[in-house]
Amino acid sequence: MTENEIIDRVLRGDKQFYELIVRRFNPVLYRIGRSYNYNHTSSP
Repeated sequence: MTENEIIDRVLRGDKQFYELIVRRFNPVLYRIGRSYNYNHTSSP
């Protein structure tokens, strides 16, 4: 199943597919979250 198909299912109300997207992109989401936290705490 492609990302577009999964997102389409989520948008149609199949919320269990949201977990699949999060699991698939967890490493990327984690790095993004850490980068925001790092930039936020290091700013004056």
